[in-house]
Amino acid sequence: MGSEVKRTGKRVLPKPISDANPNLDTTYTGNVMSKSASRREREKEILNKTILQAAREVLVNQGHEAISIRLIAEMIEYSPSAIYLHFKDRGAILQALIDEGFDELSACTRKVKNPGIADGVHQMGLNYIEFAVQNPRLYELMFHPGAPEDQECRRRMTDSPPDCFVALLEAVEAGQAAKVFTRLIPVPVLAYSLWGQVHGIASIAIARQFFWIPDEQISLLFRESTRAMIVGLQP
Repeated sequence: MGSEVKRTGKRVLPKPISDANPNLDTTYTGNVMSKSASRREREKEILNKTILQAAREVLVNQGHEAISIRLIAEMIEYSPSAIYLHFKDRGAILQALIDEGFDELSACTRKVKNPGIADGVHQMGLNYIEFAVQNPRLYELMFHPGAPEDQECRRRMTDSPPDCFVALLEAVEAGQAAKVFTRLIPVPVLAYSLWGQVHGIASIAIARQFFWIPDEQISLLFRESTRAMIVGLQP
């Protein structure tokens, strides 16, 4: 019985109080209804997280191409129709993973103290690369071209930049105000120049295309490439 309830998403509702004792007051208060709605919202949130955890497991182990509604349903022991109640299609799940990835990347860049100075922007770059190296398949889903439906998930990036880019724009603007960075280059151009270089190093790191660089010098590459980038933009 428990398995069937789980798969279909149905819940067995208790009988009204009046069935047990007709003399009891059975008036439903707004507070009771509010608690019931709150419980449903919590259950929905828990299932959303469960679906995304399963999707991320597939992403990490097999890549985003392997993610499917049917596979996720099998993993969490729900019917595919139950998944569709929470995500309209596979693309919606991919978009949720992308959003999750950008939230985590933003947290990595935002935790830097004094981002408006050279050392702060340098640390932002290192944190960015570290995130990419630790989450290679998630990072690829966030940025690299894929199937047409996957590209559709990235349309929102052109409408409004993720918060990690906003953090970089703010850091560059503060750096220019403090005369840490040259004022001869507009803030957006300078910020995207910084991002392009860090993104390139991160992509090389994920692909392990270091060629002649020994493994013990890879961390040195990360530090010095980002440091040289910052020095080159100082007035």
